[in-house]
Amino acid sequence: AALKERLPKNRAFTFLDIGSGFGTMLLHIGKQFPSGRFTGVEISPLAVFISKIRSLFAKNVATKARSLWNEDLSQYDFVYAFLSPTPMPELWSKVQNEMRPGTWFLVNSFRVEVEADEVFEIPGTRQVLYCYRID
Repeated sequence: AALKERLPKNRAFTFLDIGSGFGTMLLHIGKQFPSGRFTGVEISPLAVFISKIRSLFAKNVATKARSLWNEDLSQYDFVYAFLSPTPMPELWSKVQNEMRPGTWFLVNSFRVEVEADEVFEIPGTRQVLYCYRID
């Protein structure tokens, strides 16, 4: 629900889920935003296999078997991360170096070192979606 508030309703966009696991979130949000192109990157071979099987009939969802550190973030309008606090400082540096101005870095629960432009509390959980607009 928090992602739905941030994503554009009536225009094409690209979206990357870092550490996409079995693709559950990508498939769910991909159905709701048919004009978006959703990509997941995941290093677990089993998770990638399951995600690819699950998304066979989803025309706007794809999963790549690769590390987030090898993915070029400049090709995405939105980059979403729900990781852990440990990689966040290095990931924030990668985001600042690669993402284009006007794009969005969306972080579930583990904020980075600067004030978020938008914050959405996720009802029924202790999670928060922090949204950073890249300058």
